[in-house]
Amino acid sequence: KTLLVLLSVTVIYIFLAQLFDLPEPLRNRANTSFFANSKQSTFWLSQPHRAMGTFREPSFVVAFLFPLFYISILKNKHIDKYVIILVSIALGLTRSDFARLFCLIIFAIEI
Repeated sequence: KTLLVLLSVTVIYIFLAQLFDLPEPLRNRANTSFFANSKQSTFWLSQPHRAMGTFREPSFVVAFLFPLFYISILKNKHIDKYVIILVSIALGLTRSDFARLFCLIIFAIEI
């Protein structure tokens, strides 16, 4: 529960930091940049803004956060509704089709 809250708050903060030009972490990973000192861009003119967390792609946030969220709901039936709302906001800000696919598959399984 604490990990979910911490990760969700981080994702939401970085989303707001990009909107309001606040400090945010670099997104370079070892051996993933074309030039040794190049910085990963987090702004695209052709797309609306999406939450990326510390990753370089919004679907990575979903792939990391959504399974933890679903497992915590299954294992802990008494999870606070505030935690569910906070994680849902963080996942919703990604605007990821991957999250929609996850929800659709889990919905079909649960039915």
